[in-house]
Amino acid sequence: MPARLWTKGARAIAIAVCLAVPCVGHAQLFKCFDEKGRITYSDSPCISAVPPRPGPGAVGKISREQALAFMASFDKALARVDFDRVVEHFADDALIQVQVKSQRSGGSGSIGKAEFRRLLREAKDSFWDYRLQRNIVEVRLTSDGSQVEVQSDLTEWWKDPGGAMTVKSKETYTIEMRVGRPRATALHVVTRDPEPQVMPQR
Repeated sequence: MPARLWTKGARAIAIAVCLAVPCVGHAQLFKCFDEKGRITYSDSPCISAVPPRPGPGAVGKISREQALAFMASFDKALARVDFDRVVEHFADDALIQVQVKSQRSGGSGSIGKAEFRRLLREAKDSFWDYRLQRNIVEVRLTSDGSQVEVQSDLTEWWKDPGGAMTVKSKETYTIEMRVGRPRATALHVVTRDPEPQVMPQR
């Protein structure tokens, strides 16, 4: 694939969250950000400026139906490219982890909510005609009702200066009830390079 297709903006939509965690090479390196936004690399997962988890009183019970409604709201915001609303779906202590499987420059990385918001805003104007389709694969509720894990397959299409692109990812969301509202406390994404693709018919 021409290098021009693998832009920061392309990654922003291609992986939904992967723009926030650029690929760092074939070795399993993790790109991290400290509380001052400085970049470090590690061979083990890292947490970047993520606040501590709230006390037990701030976490309530959540149902399968509430988790599915959360996912529908998340996808609605993503489809509108309303990145501020997308980020609102995450808890302040959320950890976002992305693994990119690539023949060129695969890698993994972890970031927190603040860095995720900044990178999404930077990439917003670099693509257009964005569409998505999510297939919920599995919904698992913990025995104590404190968390729901949602596994899904996500396909995304968009246009950028390199042309029409598509990518498929596997995403796992951990969702909790925080102060009466469902919030994602963790997101794990496994994805690949975007590929040229004709946009589907509307």
